[in-house]
Amino acid sequence: MPIDRRQDILDAARALFLHHGFPKVTLVDIAEAVGVSRPTLYQSFANKEEIYRALVEDWINQAMSRIIEGRNTTSNLNQQLTDAIGIWVVEPYEMMSDTPKSGGIADCSYEFIKPTFDIGYAEFSKQVAAILTDFGHKGILPTDELADFISVSLRGLKEQAVDRSDLHRLIDNLLALALSERA
Repeated sequence: MPIDRRQDILDAARALFLHHGFPKVTLVDIAEAVGVSRPTLYQSFANKEEIYRALVEDWINQAMSRIIEGRNTTSNLNQQLTDAIGIWVVEPYEMMSDTPKSGGIADCSYEFIKPTFDIGYAEFSKQVAAILTDFGHKGILPTDELADFISVSLRGLKEQAVDRSDLHRLIDNLLALALSERA
Protein backbone atom coordinates (compact mmCIF):
# COMPACT_ATOMS: atom_id res chain seq x y z
CA MET A 1 0.00 0.00 0.00
CA PRO A 2 1.34 3.46 -0.83
CA ILE A 3 2.84 5.44 2.04
CA ASP A 4 0.27 8.21 1.50
CA ARG A 5 -2.60 5.75 2.00
CA ARG A 6 -0.99 4.42 5.17
CA GLN A 7 -0.67 7.98 6.47
CA ASP A 8 -4.28 8.69 5.51
CA ILE A 9 -5.33 5.68 7.59
CA LEU A 10 -3.29 6.84 10.56
CA ASP A 11 -4.63 10.39 10.30
CA ALA A 12 -8.23 9.19 10.13
CA ALA A 13 -7.71 6.75 13.00
CA ARG A 14 -6.09 9.44 15.15
CA ALA A 15 -9.05 11.76 14.64
CA LEU A 16 -11.55 9.00 15.37
CA PHE A 17 -9.69 7.76 18.46
CA LEU A 18 -9.45 11.30 19.83
CA HIS A 19 -13.11 12.00 19.22
CA HIS A 20 -14.73 8.70 20.17
CA GLY A 21 -12.09 6.82 22.14
CA PHE A 22 -10.19 3.70 21.12
CA PRO A 23 -12.78 1.15 22.32
CA LYS A 24 -15.65 2.67 20.34
CA VAL A 25 -13.86 3.00 17.00
CA THR A 26 -14.08 0.06 14.60
CA LEU A 27 -12.08 -0.85 11.53
CA VAL A 28 -15.23 -0.12 9.51
CA ASP A 29 -15.25 3.42 10.96
CA ILE A 30 -11.61 3.93 9.97
CA ALA A 31 -12.08 2.47 6.49
CA GLU A 32 -15.12 4.70 5.89
CA ALA A 33 -13.25 7.79 7.12
CA VAL A 34 -10.43 7.07 4.66
CA GLY A 35 -12.76 6.01 1.87
CA VAL A 36 -11.38 2.51 1.43
CA SER A 37 -12.77 -0.96 1.94
CA ARG A 38 -11.89 -3.05 5.00
CA PRO A 39 -9.84 -5.46 2.82
CA THR A 40 -7.83 -2.47 1.59
CA LEU A 41 -7.30 -1.38 5.19
CA TYR A 42 -6.07 -4.88 6.05
CA GLN A 43 -3.32 -4.51 3.43
CA SER A 44 -1.65 -2.00 5.77
CA PHE A 45 -2.79 -3.05 9.22
CA ALA A 46 -3.88 -6.41 10.59
CA ASN A 47 -6.18 -4.91 13.22
CA LYS A 48 -7.16 -1.81 15.19
CA GLU A 49 -4.47 -2.46 17.79
CA GLU A 50 -1.78 -2.36 15.10
CA ILE A 51 -3.08 1.02 13.94
CA TYR A 52 -3.02 2.33 17.50
CA ARG A 53 0.50 0.96 17.99
CA ALA A 54 1.65 2.74 14.81
CA LEU A 55 0.14 5.99 16.10
CA VAL A 56 1.86 5.61 19.46
CA GLU A 57 5.19 4.76 17.82
CA ASP A 58 4.84 7.85 15.61
CA TRP A 59 4.05 10.01 18.65
CA ILE A 60 7.04 8.60 20.57
CA ASN A 61 9.38 9.25 17.63
CA GLN A 62 8.13 12.81 17.25
CA ALA A 63 8.44 13.46 20.98
CA MET A 64 12.01 12.12 21.06
CA SER A 65 12.95 14.21 18.02
CA ARG A 66 11.58 17.32 19.69
CA ILE A 67 13.45 16.55 22.91
CA ILE A 68 16.71 16.03 21.00
CA GLU A 69 16.18 19.23 19.01
CA GLY A 70 15.51 21.12 22.22
CA ARG A 71 18.67 19.99 23.96
CA ASN A 72 21.17 22.72 24.70
CA THR A 73 18.63 25.47 24.04
CA THR A 74 19.14 26.77 27.57
CA SER A 75 22.03 26.85 29.99
CA ASN A 76 19.81 25.79 32.89
CA LEU A 77 19.60 22.07 33.69
CA ASN A 78 16.25 22.37 35.44
CA GLN A 79 14.72 24.19 32.46
CA GLN A 80 16.16 21.66 30.01
CA LEU A 81 14.59 18.80 31.96
CA THR A 82 11.33 20.71 32.40
CA ASP A 83 11.16 21.22 28.64
CA ALA A 84 11.77 17.51 27.95
CA ILE A 85 9.20 16.50 30.56
CA GLY A 86 6.78 19.01 29.05
CA ILE A 87 7.02 17.25 25.71
CA TRP A 88 6.95 13.70 27.12
CA VAL A 89 4.46 14.00 29.99
CA VAL A 90 2.69 17.36 30.23
CA GLU A 91 1.53 17.72 26.62
CA PRO A 92 -0.01 14.21 26.48
CA TYR A 93 -1.56 14.71 29.93
CA GLU A 94 -3.16 17.94 28.75
CA MET A 95 -4.37 16.29 25.53
CA MET A 96 -5.93 13.51 27.57
CA SER A 97 -7.51 16.10 29.89
CA ASP A 98 -8.91 17.98 26.89
CA THR A 99 -10.39 14.79 25.42
CA PRO A 100 -11.33 12.76 28.50
CA LYS A 101 -13.68 10.49 26.56
CA SER A 102 -10.95 9.40 24.21
CA GLY A 103 -7.98 9.04 26.49
CA GLY A 104 -5.78 10.42 23.72
CA ILE A 105 -3.07 8.75 21.71
CA ALA A 106 -0.79 8.72 24.75
CA ASP A 107 -3.13 6.48 26.73
CA CYS A 108 -0.96 3.60 27.91
CA SER A 109 -3.67 1.78 29.88
CA TYR A 110 -4.31 -0.83 27.19
CA GLU A 111 -2.36 -4.01 27.85
CA PHE A 112 -1.37 -4.49 24.19
CA ILE A 113 0.32 -1.06 24.04
CA LYS A 114 2.33 -1.25 27.27
CA PRO A 115 5.44 -2.78 25.61
CA THR A 116 5.49 0.10 23.12
CA PHE A 117 5.33 2.64 25.94
CA ASP A 118 8.05 0.73 27.81
CA ILE A 119 10.32 1.27 24.80
CA GLY A 120 9.34 4.94 24.72
CA TYR A 121 10.08 5.43 28.42
CA ALA A 122 13.45 3.71 27.98
CA GLU A 123 14.27 6.14 25.16
CA PHE A 124 13.06 9.07 27.28
CA SER A 125 15.33 7.88 30.09
CA LYS A 126 18.28 7.90 27.66
CA GLN A 127 17.46 11.47 26.67
CA VAL A 128 17.25 12.54 30.32
CA ALA A 129 20.63 10.88 30.95
CA ALA A 130 22.08 12.74 27.97
CA ILE A 131 20.75 16.06 29.30
CA LEU A 132 22.21 15.34 32.76
CA THR A 133 25.53 14.41 31.16
CA ASP A 134 25.53 17.55 28.98
CA PHE A 135 25.27 19.65 32.13
CA GLY A 136 27.82 17.57 34.04
CA HIS A 137 25.33 16.89 36.82
CA LYS A 138 26.87 15.19 39.84
CA GLY A 139 24.05 14.12 42.10
CA ILE A 140 23.30 11.56 44.73
CA LEU A 141 22.62 8.87 42.10
CA PRO A 142 24.71 7.97 39.05
CA THR A 143 23.39 9.65 35.89
CA ASP A 144 21.73 6.57 34.36
CA GLU A 145 20.03 5.65 37.63
CA LEU A 146 18.82 9.22 38.16
CA ALA A 147 17.44 9.30 34.62
CA ASP A 148 15.61 6.01 35.23
CA PHE A 149 14.30 7.33 38.56
CA ILE A 150 12.91 10.44 36.87
CA SER A 151 11.38 8.43 34.03
CA VAL A 152 9.74 5.84 36.28
CA SER A 153 8.53 8.51 38.70
CA LEU A 154 6.89 10.46 35.90
CA ARG A 155 4.71 7.46 35.08
CA GLY A 156 3.34 7.51 38.60
CA LEU A 157 2.99 11.28 38.81
CA LYS A 158 0.95 11.35 35.61
CA GLU A 159 -1.41 8.75 37.06
CA GLN A 160 -1.74 10.46 40.45
CA ALA A 161 -2.10 14.11 39.42
CA VAL A 162 -5.63 15.40 39.93
CA ASP A 163 -5.26 18.21 37.40
CA ARG A 164 -2.70 20.19 35.38
CA SER A 165 -1.53 22.40 38.22
CA ASP A 166 -1.10 19.36 40.46
CA LEU A 167 0.96 17.64 37.75
CA HIS A 168 3.22 20.70 37.46
CA ARG A 169 3.62 20.82 41.25
CA LEU A 170 4.53 17.13 41.38
CA ILE A 171 7.03 17.51 38.52
CA ASP A 172 8.64 20.53 40.21
CA ASN A 173 8.98 18.51 43.43
CA LEU A 174 10.44 15.55 41.56
CA LEU A 175 13.04 17.72 39.88
CA ALA A 176 13.92 19.48 43.14
CA LEU A 177 14.48 16.08 44.75
CA ALA A 178 16.25 14.55 41.76
CA LEU A 179 18.60 17.47 41.25
CA SER A 180 19.54 17.98 44.89
CA GLU A 181 23.23 17.71 45.59
CA ARG A 182 24.89 15.65 48.27
CA ALA A 183 25.16 17.42 51.59
